[in-house]
Amino acid sequence: MVTQSSSKSVKVNMNDNNGKQEDSGVKIVENVHGSRVTAVPASSSLKNPDGEDKVKTATMSSLTDRKYENTESLSARFVYLIQGPSVKSIKGLKHSSDRQIIWLTFADRSGDFYFPKSTWTQGRNMLLREAVRQASKREDGGYLYYIFLDDDAVLLPLPTVKNTNSSSTSRNSTKDTPFDIFESFLLEWEPAIGYPHYAKNYIEKGARVNINFKFDAMFTAFHRHTLSCVLPYTEEVDHISWYFSQLFLDYWAAMLYNSYRIQCNDIQVTNKRFHSKKERSSKAVVYHDSIKFEIAKAFQLSSLRNETNNNVATNLIGVFSKKEPIFAYINGTATKKNQMNYRVSTNFILDNFRADHPIIQNILRCDVFRR
Repeated sequence: MVTQSSSKSVKVNMNDNNGKQEDSGVKIVENVHGSRVTAVPASSSLKNPDGEDKVKTATMSSLTDRKYENTESLSARFVYLIQGPSVKSIKGLKHSSDRQIIWLTFADRSGDFYFPKSTWTQGRNMLLREAVRQASKREDGGYLYYIFLDDDAVLLPLPTVKNTNSSSTSRNSTKDTPFDIFESFLLEWEPAIGYPHYAKNYIEKGARVNINFKFDAMFTAFHRHTLSCVLPYTEEVDHISWYFSQLFLDYWAAMLYNSYRIQCNDIQVTNKRFHSKKERSSKAVVYHDSIKFEIAKAFQLSSLRNETNNNVATNLIGVFSKKEPIFAYINGTATKKNQMNYRVSTNFILDNFRADHPIIQNILRCDVFRR
């Protein structure tokens, strides 16, 4: 989150809507999924005896187990994945038997993992790999929800709203923290992707839930079966803008889980740090450098195969056909999971997307998520 890692760049071609190949002029950075990444357990030293810096390169299979504070949460349904410069106290978020917390830090070694000079996207993917590794040790399928949280996110309860599905109100107890309320929402609705209300996002008056095209990345929960496709985050265009990895995820969610990407209106998330053009820090520059939706849209659209089934293609391409509805109302009704299967099969991916596309290659490399 502080500086960009050096990466090898390659050019890729993008398909236009007529199936023609054209040079997009966009350089795509080779990602670290499935390859060796610069990351060390927090307790490791980065100095050789002679004082020279060293960085240990590790894969998830070679990282040593961490002694997490909540060792009793071996059956936790929720894992919170947080990155920041240093470990800090987050109001209302405590370890419990049902809640595990994993920290990645990039400025010091106070976290469970230390990942200096990493991008925001790389940090999240590192946390995801560790959580999946921890979950793989369990016989119950692992965590139900993987919850990403920026260290500066602040959760606030919103006024109680009418429950559209019952006569009860949305709040079970005034003693519940916003995190408790959000977890109750996850268990009740079991969304593919769950998120709280943020800023100007559309909120349906009097409703506990609704859906939006775009949801802010600072606080997002993913059902474990969505890891078969929407995650890990795409790192290929981090060198253009750190916003793009979340935009790609917005498109995936719209294509695959429209009525199941649900906003919880019982709570709101905000943050103290706002990255704008006025800020001249390196992070602000990389965030503001390019909020050009057409680049992300073209790159994501180019992953579709020309031979995609017409019905499927119509639904998938329809996501890209309109002006970016960032905060706007969109068609669809929030729907509980019930018997819905969130898994995306390898066959579906290969039938409808280009296996040679960088985004799809990332997904296929992480086939463990589809097992």
